Amino acid sequence: MVAAIRSLFQPSEEVSSEELQKGFRAIIWDGMCTQAMGVLTGGVFLVAFALALGASNFHIGLLAAIPFLAQLLQIPAIYLVEKVRARRGICVAFSGASRLFWLPIAAIPLLFAAHTGMGLYVLIAALLDTEKPVSGVTAQPIRPEIQNIALITREGGGQLQPRELAVTAGWGHAGQNGVVMPGKGKAVERDYTVEEKQSTVGGAEKQGIPAQKAFELLGERTFDIYLNDVAYWKNVPTKVWEYAIGGYQVIKKWLSYREAGLLGRSLTPDEAREVMNMARRIAAIILLQPALDENYDECKRTNCRLCP
Repeated sequence: MVAAIRSLFQPSEEVSSEELQKGFRAIIWDGMCTQAMGVLTGGVFLVAFALALGASNFHIGLLAAIPFLAQLLQIPAIYLVEKVRARRGICVAFSGASRLFWLPIAAIPLLFAAHTGMGLYVLIAALLDTEKPVSGVTAQPIRPEIQNIALITREGGGQLQPRELAVTAGWGHAGQNGVVMPGKGKAVERDYTVEEKQSTVGGAEKQGIPAQKAFELLGERTFDIYLNDVAYWKNVPTKVWEYAIGGYQVIKKWLSYREAGLLGRSLTPDEAREVMNMARRIAAIILLQPALDENYDECKRTNCRLCP
């Protein structure tokens, strides 16, 4: 058994084409896993994890210094490699051991009391991952305060036909050198309907948000956002419609690239639902702000002695 393991780490004088390709694939996977390991166990992730466990400023500084102190281990490592003459085996053994140590570290919050606010950030990450459905927001059962947001609606009622999903309201046009320029489009501002108000109030109160605060967060008025003269997304609250990342309104920017003259076709039903889900994710993030603010203040009060 020992001999078989030892032979596994012994270099070969000749390498076949099949073994070479296998080695290339292994290198790619190793690079991907190493990068993921470096990101998830260092930098902001490590600091956030430490703060969640109640780390002090001293602990954060120590964590930052450990990688540099660890370089001192290169001196006995060189001696060990020269003495044993089994560089590959040593690298595999110690690299594997170092990674296994993260398992009990990761289990600390499960075994001991950890910072409860971390769940909020996990939820935020889920809301921002547009490829995955979020229960209560984009997957059934939809929360009451979310279910009436950005409903795909036909002017005058009735079932929308696929040809009626073309974006022709002037949300975007081609500029010089093929650059897409945003347009004015058609966004009709209005008051909430009674039904929309009731669902917002009822759902927000279930989330622990008073009615007045809910409308302060989402906006006192709402918009109907038109694809064309027939179809529109009904009830996109003001703060959801104005929500911007990097200086751009998220939904408006998305629409500017889907104008029929640029896209060359109508939207598919899934693409129309994507705008609805986008608006609902933004609304859910906005409604999390009070809880996030409270969690930030608690973190600052308990973990950051130098914060203003």
